[in-house]
Amino acid sequence: MPTTNPRVQIVLDPEVYAIMKKFARQTNSSMSSVIGNMAAEAAPAVHQLSGLMETANGLSKQLTAPLIAKLANAENLLRQSVYSAQGVVDDMQLDVEEYIASAEVAATSRSRREEREGVGASSLD
Repeated sequence: MPTTNPRVQIVLDPEVYAIMKKFARQTNSSMSSVIGNMAAEAAPAVHQLSGLMETANGLSKQLTAPLIAKLANAENLLRQSVYSAQGVVDDMQLDVEEYIASAEVAATSRSRREEREGVGASSLD
């Protein structure tokens, strides 16, 4: 069913495109919905920041300098939240890698035990 929502075209670096495509595939979503959902989640903070910037532009230079510093801080905090999320994902990556490594060790141990006990060996008699 066609959507009545506005559409936008974006240009992504090849690396970002590959990441978004892989994430969309893993979540059984379209790239459009993945990127749209991410934008929707960031929209309230971006909207508020945009309004503050607009207000600051209308003020005198003397009043603007401290506001610009605070706006820059707000932008940095927004970026830090993305980096914080990246840290959580990095921790999850380590957990998955540890799980895979322990599963591989267990499988190797089981295979060696079965070989010693003759389990699973094909008989050529």
